[in-house]
Amino acid sequence: MKKLGKVSNIRSSVIGNHPFLVFLTTIIMVSCKEKQTDESSKNIESDTPKAEYLHSDLYEQIEIVFSFEEAQLKAQKSGKPILTFFNSLACVNCREFEEKVFFAPELNSLLSENFVVAILFVDDRKLLDGEEKLYSAISGQEIKTIGQYNSELQILLTQTGQQPKISVFDSTSNFLGSYNGKIDSIEAFKEWIIETNPNIGDQFRIELAK
Repeated sequence: MKKLGKVSNIRSSVIGNHPFLVFLTTIIMVSCKEKQTDESSKNIESDTPKAEYLHSDLYEQIEIVFSFEEAQLKAQKSGKPILTFFNSLACVNCREFEEKVFFAPELNSLLSENFVVAILFVDDRKLLDGEEKLYSAISGQEIKTIGQYNSELQILLTQTGQQPKISVFDSTSNFLGSYNGKIDSIEAFKEWIIETNPNIGDQFRIELAK
């Protein structure tokens, strides 16, 4: 049995400076399925099937992963930054943001071509895999579900438990920023996306300037 006492010792530095790799090394090693980092990891699939979350056809518009571990592997392989969407099945604002902004057709190529997109549900009740127990660095309670795990990630990395919460990390998992704009403004979100990723192509910047 392993506890997150290690994480509690580095919690202040995690919140202040977002040393994400340190956090992941400590927490992921005892959660979810153990992931191989060899050639077989290139074909890794999300622990939670996309179909479990489909409430509309929106989720078919762009490629999405549902675990940060998978997003990290894809980012390391592609060099793309990771865009995380901390989400909740019970969140009305999340549904509005999805329908009006996040999955807007004009943003599909911008997101899919320039980011590894991870949607992380904080109320996913699917149990974590693995024999060793995992405990919260925040509450000290056992983390049993994927949702509790994602919630822990969000609070430690973004200093908030509010959804929707969109954040970006580079391909080596360094924190780049969070979106704090309107949840019903496509233009505000698009502008933030482009500002956050300096490697986005000129075609998208030209479109924004129009």
